[in-house]
Amino acid sequence: MDFEAVRADHGQYVTNVSLPQYAVGWEVVESIWRELERVRPATLCDCGSGFTSYLLRLWAKENGGQVTSLDTDPDWLAKSKAYAEEKGVGGGAWATWDERPQAQFDFVFYDLAGIATRERQARASIAMVKPGGWWMGDDLQWAGYQEEMRTLATQNGAELALQEDKTDKFGRFTGTFQLPVEPRPPQTEVAVIIGMPLERALPSETEYSRISFAQQGFAFCYLPYTRTDLARNTMARHLLEHPEFTHLLMLDVDHNHPPDTAARLIRHVQKDRGKWVVGGLNYRRGPPYEPNVYFLDKNKRPFAIPNMPRGLVRVHLLGTCAMLVAREAFERIPCPWFKYNYDRAEEYSFPSEDTWFGVQCLEHGVAQWCDTTCTSPHMSVEWVDKERFERYVNEHPEKVDESGVMYIDKQ
Repeated sequence: MDFEAVRADHGQYVTNVSLPQYAVGWEVVESIWRELERVRPATLCDCGSGFTSYLLRLWAKENGGQVTSLDTDPDWLAKSKAYAEEKGVGGGAWATWDERPQAQFDFVFYDLAGIATRERQARASIAMVKPGGWWMGDDLQWAGYQEEMRTLATQNGAELALQEDKTDKFGRFTGTFQLPVEPRPPQTEVAVIIGMPLERALPSETEYSRISFAQQGFAFCYLPYTRTDLARNTMARHLLEHPEFTHLLMLDVDHNHPPDTAARLIRHVQKDRGKWVVGGLNYRRGPPYEPNVYFLDKNKRPFAIPNMPRGLVRVHLLGTCAMLVAREAFERIPCPWFKYNYDRAEEYSFPSEDTWFGVQCLEHGVAQWCDTTCTSPHMSVEWVDKERFERYVNEHPEKVDESGVMYIDKQ
């Protein structure tokens, strides 16, 4: 093959089709071709279409092979396909990432969207590699992403190798690893890291509650003093960057968490790893002191049930004050996972960051579960628990309608 012609095509591509900082660099192109020549794959996939879609098809045309190209952006996918067809190598399969085929490949080049998306979908990209096949990814210069891929490779019985000798002008380089022919069994242990948002001062009344979790040997996510929504997003990002952990346990510092809170929530996911979001039953710190566990009626109005049934209950919205979240939830839901919503500011309505997360869970098919036997009293001028809530309801019976539910927008 005339590799100088490919170099000329790359120069034309980063001039007329894509900006250089978004396209793979020439040094990365050389690394990919070198790997293809060494591995000689029969089935190839590029996750993140573009010049690589053309490059893989060019190699397959000369050496034999079937190529599939995937992208999160359908418009860019169509543009990549048109470019490959213009160059005479437009065959193979093309699909969006969400509609990707349930197939495995001998060679996967992973360069999907931005780093945040790439971190979320990293495990899915490895699942696309056949036993004995090769994974290759760009942008391994990012320390957090590199560490994530190194850990994921190790978990799959492989070792990440970096191609730092082929660094482009933007500092980008690739990494590769080969999966073993005999795949390792999936991770079954529940490995938890704890995060505590620090927007408020650390109350001394809950200090021994926090100490109890450290005494149990849990790892903690270091967080500076920052806004709660940013803190929760940082925790989620930390979980994705550290595949040695399977779950994030968020514990708010203004709650008195019983020492067995973690164990009580963990037992549910040990029984059923399909339960990605499990939290406790906790109460608002001020009137009407209702449970921070909500359901939506047919008009999508949130309401609380004063007398929740005992046990594990599927809910629509769940407060994050004591919540265990599996990494799969953050992989499915796009960032930001937590966000203050000001869309109804003119109505003086400001849904909080945990409401945003709950809505995102609903929209992306992530079930939320509440263990109504697990409660962490909420710090206020008084401790708010079930008894205080029931006292408020008795004092304000008009807050509960004739069907026995409490609509929050009536407060």
